[in-house]
Amino acid sequence: LEELKSSQQSAQDVEPTEKEKQWLEQQHDRITRHFEKAAEQYLRVASLASGDDALYGDCLWQSAQCYDKAGKIDKAIEVWHRYIREREGESRWPRALFNVAQAHQSLRQMEDAINFYELLLREHPKSLAAFDAMVPLARCYLAEDPPETEKAEQLLRAVREDPTLTPRAPYFRDALFALGELYYNSKKYAPAINVLTEAIDRYGDDPQLGKSMFLVADSYRKSGLALDATLQKLEQDPTAMINLQKTSEQRRRYLESAGQYFDRAIEAYMRLPEGRRSELDRMYLRHCWLYRADCSYDLGRYRKAAQLYELAVLRYQLTPTALAAFVQLVNCHLEMGNIG
Repeated sequence: LEELKSSQQSAQDVEPTEKEKQWLEQQHDRITRHFEKAAEQYLRVASLASGDDALYGDCLWQSAQCYDKAGKIDKAIEVWHRYIREREGESRWPRALFNVAQAHQSLRQMEDAINFYELLLREHPKSLAAFDAMVPLARCYLAEDPPETEKAEQLLRAVREDPTLTPRAPYFRDALFALGELYYNSKKYAPAINVLTEAIDRYGDDPQLGKSMFLVADSYRKSGLALDATLQKLEQDPTAMINLQKTSEQRRRYLESAGQYFDRAIEAYMRLPEGRRSELDRMYLRHCWLYRADCSYDLGRYRKAAQLYELAVLRYQLTPTALAAFVQLVNCHLEMGNIG
């Protein structure tokens, strides 16, 4: 693991070659085999350590951790359950509850994960493991069908408003990003903007910065477009000229802010090497290229919009994204009167 970590840090901003990718795969296979063998050996020692309670407990703990590092999550869960049954009252018991909840969550077994997280918060609410559990538990609530949004929001707000936590605390940081995303998904765009801009300003080195900037940008975009219906009604009322101007100006500010944040999101993603972008990153990036052009189009700035759509076409040639951009390019030229 140390060898792998060192090599990845030295080539952090460089796209790996095919040989390097093959080497990485081989290293991961070796690591998995080592940890799985270690887990099996720890269990063997545990079976022989009936007269040494401390050694027995430690071997169960190490075995579960090694299975987890080997990616054998089912086996890790089995050993964690055994540890929780047999070692209640030990100092590491709260952390074991957290670990087994994490394992269930990684397998999308949300009901089991929630049960263990909630048990941890009930029995050891002031433990470090309980603080670690707050944001993952909120994500489990949101993954329910239907999502338990209210419970998740209460949990995340409790972390954000906890007087014992400072913005330096990782729990605070995680809760801030998760709460902003929750507001966005709940279509509460004003609080989403407030929370996520705070997170972006505080944590400029966060690996999810591109996504957060996209969510802020799209919150501004949707807030601006939501005013269209109001503007249509005001246009039909000759006595509402002042409100019409204010609303129109608000719409303009929203869409301009959206375009600026889409620009920032693109910059953040483009700093990531292609090989380090997840499928989700690539999806957000595609949307950024189109939506920033849409903002100019919706503001009636058709020449600028056409230039931005052309950039999207060039970047995503022969894809549905390019097709969407081509359609909008046509619309831009029609709006400018360029019929030919």
